[in-house]
Amino acid sequence: MANRSCANYTDGIRWGELVFNCGIENTTENLMHLSQVEVTDDNIETVANALETLTSNASSDGENVVVQSSQVLENIVSMNSSSKSVTIAVVNSVNNILEIADEVVDTEETRRASSNTIISLEHQLETVASANLDITLSRKNVAVTVARVDKKEVAYNGLVYALKTSDQPSLVSSVDIHEVDTSLELPSEVVDDKSGVKISVVFTIYQQPTLFKSNHERKELATRVISAKILHEEIQDLENPVIGIFEPTRVNGSDAECVFWDFDLEDGIGNWSSEGCNYQKIVDGRVICHCNHLTNFAVLMDFHGQHELNEDPRYKLIDIISLVGCCVSIVALLLTIIVQLNAKRKIPHSREQHLIRPKLVLINLSVSLCFLYVVFAFGIELTNAPNICILIAVLMHYFTISSMSWMTVQAVNIYLSLVKVFPTYISKFKLKAYAFGWGFPVVAIVLSLSLDTDSYYNENYCFIKPGPALYYGNISVIAVLFWINAIIFAIVLYRIVLRSRSPIQKITEPKSRVQVAKDQLSTAVGLSILLGLTWVFGFGDIHKAPNSNLKFTMQLLFCIFNTLQGVFIFLFYAVRTGDFKKCICSFCPAGACCTTPTRDCFHVSFSSDRKKSGGSTLVEQTMFMVNTDSFTWKAPGKDNRLWDSSVY
Repeated sequence: MANRSCANYTDGIRWGELVFNCGIENTTENLMHLSQVEVTDDNIETVANALETLTSNASSDGENVVVQSSQVLENIVSMNSSSKSVTIAVVNSVNNILEIADEVVDTEETRRASSNTIISLEHQLETVASANLDITLSRKNVAVTVARVDKKEVAYNGLVYALKTSDQPSLVSSVDIHEVDTSLELPSEVVDDKSGVKISVVFTIYQQPTLFKSNHERKELATRVISAKILHEEIQDLENPVIGIFEPTRVNGSDAECVFWDFDLEDGIGNWSSEGCNYQKIVDGRVICHCNHLTNFAVLMDFHGQHELNEDPRYKLIDIISLVGCCVSIVALLLTIIVQLNAKRKIPHSREQHLIRPKLVLINLSVSLCFLYVVFAFGIELTNAPNICILIAVLMHYFTISSMSWMTVQAVNIYLSLVKVFPTYISKFKLKAYAFGWGFPVVAIVLSLSLDTDSYYNENYCFIKPGPALYYGNISVIAVLFWINAIIFAIVLYRIVLRSRSPIQKITEPKSRVQVAKDQLSTAVGLSILLGLTWVFGFGDIHKAPNSNLKFTMQLLFCIFNTLQGVFIFLFYAVRTGDFKKCICSFCPAGACCTTPTRDCFHVSFSSDRKKSGGSTLVEQTMFMVNTDSFTWKAPGKDNRLWDSSVY
């Protein structure tokens, strides 16, 4: 309970000093009564000191303490008092509230009160600056500086405010990034002329930024909050950016995002916004941000990504599947390479490009995937050797893009061969294919390095860390290639379905509807695997909650289909076409493996009712495997010209 007496003093009748029942259990009640006190010039210092005392004693009911304290602060700063003692009491009270707010449950009321407390502190500091006064205060949770600086000096050299390691925040001439915890560097254009007058600047660092309560879906505050204000100036749309340097106060964060506190968001409650702020890079563990205005700045990070998933027992299953799948795929791809090289050397030279082209692409795709699996299986967790880990990350990035690039080369090859009526000759095909399949990934790596020179340094795993380099240098590139493949897949599948319904097809290859459906399904599955369409599961979980069942399902499917892609390629494009048995027989003594060197002898079919004949089936025509015989068909509307499609 707060009380004061109206008495007749020697200087007249006025209210006496406030007297509180300051028991801890009465803090909330006392704050409520204090918020109802009319603040005047006579009692402002008493009210400010009372608020400091009450907030320093608060140990429970934090929600009400934050809300009531916010109201008292508004009453105090509304008096526009530049008194040093009042300012000290306000800063001390905010310091106490920051300590209390750490345990407060987020509600709309507490969030609004927290934001209003920040506004009240800024108001008080601007009041001091307006009185042309200087003050520097450093407390456990907050530090403030109000200073008069030479406008001409700022116009030539800018302005730097920094909190150095084991030191107090202060204005400095320059910063050494290796010694800075948090800093702001203001460009010279923050002032509009070079006159020699003095200007007032206000800087604040929140070492315990618990008042900035955000409802961000995934990211959390990872650094201190630092703010800057030049009195009577609205600093926006700067050509040269304000440079912020932030050392994270928490570990295992990823996907750094530079933000500022926008008081207008959330219906006046405030929230973090990245508008006008851009993440640049990380140097020596410090996040570098560029912003085009002045306000409260900080960095958000994701603390619920890979680190949290690693602790989920469900993801142990994914780890096991990944390792086993990669090892099995490595063996399957090595066999595929051997089989295709063996088949390639038996192709007549006169038909070289027409027949070798698909096998050449498949061999290179298998090589790229094989290296990707090897690097992933044996290098992804070598984080204890930083230099090797960076090399692994670069190789992972290279072979990921390379594999997808070769899938796109194969997709284009399929389009030219199946959609076009006649096989298309491509000048210097090998050179163009190699340039795209092996050269294009280098462009993606250069792009990633241009976005963040430290993009391959990751403490959690040996791959690109979350950030612009990952999104624009890896995911976006893969997404573009994926959609190219998906569009070609749809066109090819459409043509295959049309062809299966044509009268000519029904005469040359009479089949039941069930068999046709089975062949088409087999074709669709085989092509989707070859063209990397299983990446759709990877894109599907990017924006989902980290522990949702949907995310786990998407990652499980992505893991199964992509780590076993090498196995599927071997089954569909080596075993399914009969090339695997042909390869085995070519190394066996005559008659030891089979009695008749025909396609039927070598063929291994997944379909028990498939007819054995001299002609290729619809599935085999779309698998781009070389057969020993030739299939010809009449192209409707093309004067019944024949097309030799022995490879398609």
